[in-house]
Amino acid sequence: MNDSGELVSNGATVGGSGHLGDRLARLRRLADLSQEILAERSGISVDGIRKLEQHRKHSVRLPILHKLATGLGVEVTALSGDPPALSAEQGESPGLVAIRRAIMSSQLAPTPEPDSAEPLSLDLLREEIAEGWTLHHAAAFGQLVRSLPEIIDDARIAVAVGQGDQREAAQVALGKALQLGGHLAIRLGKTDLALSSSERGLRAADSGDDPLPAPRVSNSIA
Repeated sequence: MNDSGELVSNGATVGGSGHLGDRLARLRRLADLSQEILAERSGISVDGIRKLEQHRKHSVRLPILHKLATGLGVEVTALSGDPPALSAEQGESPGLVAIRRAIMSSQLAPTPEPDSAEPLSLDLLREEIAEGWTLHHAAAFGQLVRSLPEIIDDARIAVAVGQGDQREAAQVALGKALQLGGHLAIRLGKTDLALSSSERGLRAADSGDDPLPAPRVSNSIA
């Protein structure tokens, strides 16, 4: 990313092998979308999409990448060329494996069962997340590695069981928990996991009842 906020590549690549335009074209065809329909869905001009696919444009701003991903119905990582690892990497510690699994948990997976004997509430969840951020700011990363998977699981439970306003508030909490996961993953040198966690946090925050968390997660991604 350069000083103007653009995702820039060497050798006309963004994030991984191949040109961003090639990935865009492949994902668009897989979704059975014309350039015109993708432009309508994403709010990006047909000319802009065409220039990317024809390799006449080699960099995009992060908000544009998000719009394209939304129009395609995929995660940003599918376009950026940095797909998240779905299983633990060789040599990862048990704590990091647990964090990876908590972050990358599929929305179709069974909702985890609460580990705590104390009834889960939004107030308790917010306290857990605040304590997690306190550990992060204190550079107590070892403690955070141990506690973060349960925090993320608790947030997912709150979203799954919540109704109406409670569910929207839980989405905000999940967004903050995943944002924290992104920051911790960066500290652990796991850039792919950091982007995935932050991106999922942005989606959760966008579904919540508070307009402030989503821009903050966007800043984390940047």
